[in-house]
Amino acid sequence: MRHLFAIASAISLLLFIATVTLWARSYSHDDSITIRPDPNECVVCVASGNLWLEKDCSWPDLNDPAWGRDYDMQVCGFGRRAGNVNHVSSDYSVVSARYTKFWFIPMWFPCLLFVIIPVARLLGIRGHGSFASDRVCAVCGYDLTGNTSGVCPECGTPPPEKPEAIT
Repeated sequence: MRHLFAIASAISLLLFIATVTLWARSYSHDDSITIRPDPNECVVCVASGNLWLEKDCSWPDLNDPAWGRDYDMQVCGFGRRAGNVNHVSSDYSVVSARYTKFWFIPMWFPCLLFVIIPVARLLGIRGHGSFASDRVCAVCGYDLTGNTSGVCPECGTPPPEKPEAIT
């Protein structure tokens, strides 16, 4: 379990570094990936400190009461927008106009999610309770819960001496 936590921590730390790099880059460059080509194109975009999902809705969505109306909702950087967007060619002529929906989250949110596991590892939080260090071997990390022999069965290390209580 300890090795799995270490691997998850390393992967999470790499994702955190990549996300912070992408976040910083988003203020000078707009990056996007097209997931599904026309007619209902989906694009993931990172721009101006936000992660965007853009979906062109060329056909009416009759189940969505807000379809066809422009709206803009945002709370703490999270939000969604919709409206008619003109797609412009390189010579600045309008190629098509489509109703497009946008969902966006601020880049600080995935950074926060990706840094939780490395910080927990750094602080020694493993989910075994508040006295986890008393029940694991200091050398190999073996769980000593229920051990009555006084030595670690994995590596043979005796438990550390506990300080005597002052009376």
